[in-house]
Amino acid sequence: MNVSEELRKSPWLTKEILGEISPQDLAFIHSIGLPLKVKKNEAIFCPGDNNNQLIFLEKGTVKYLIYSKNGEIGTICYISDGCLLGEASYFHSHPLTARAIAFTDLNLISIGEEHMNEILSRPSLMKSIITSLSIKFDMLLGQIEDASFRNHAQKICRALYCLCKTQNTNNIAITHQELADITNTHRVTVTKTLLKLKKEGIISFPNKRRLKIIDWEGLYTYGDDAS
Repeated sequence: MNVSEELRKSPWLTKEILGEISPQDLAFIHSIGLPLKVKKNEAIFCPGDNNNQLIFLEKGTVKYLIYSKNGEIGTICYISDGCLLGEASYFHSHPLTARAIAFTDLNLISIGEEHMNEILSRPSLMKSIITSLSIKFDMLLGQIEDASFRNHAQKICRALYCLCKTQNTNNIAITHQELADITNTHRVTVTKTLLKLKKEGIISFPNKRRLKIIDWEGLYTYGDDAS
């Protein structure tokens, strides 16, 4: 599996992976959309909602979650600024199955269903929407691959690799609990995995909250054994 394919299956969608929406389409979105501000941890969508809004994420990061019947929470993905939200339900109008919450404070542009024909008449914007849906489908394939073929340690390594690559850095601020939430594993499992990676010289800990990748190829290999 090459790096670009791996990032398409990562749980982080960025405008660099999606491809930036054209200035003309951005101007169109602003001309017909309603600007909204959402505070950190507030919900944008909830399970059971009938969404009729296409949303452009102008600033911030959104986290998608699913819930089991006994209250367990699973993280699906993170969507960052420059990307689209709610594009599938905007067209099919079926009740939502996931919750989207503000991981940070957000600036959004919301487009109502009354503008659907205008959106459909813009091929470049429709291409962005279809590309977004395609990449999110790849994300789900990556999660199915994780669940079917990777153990917890491999999932943690793959997530850490993708997180740093999408942020274009080898030095990030992240807690063990945050990494556990991202990979739907336990914090103890994350700690054991990271200590093993440190012992093998693949990562280091500059301080309590920061993690630095030293050996990209080694980290990639650990997380790519399923491919």
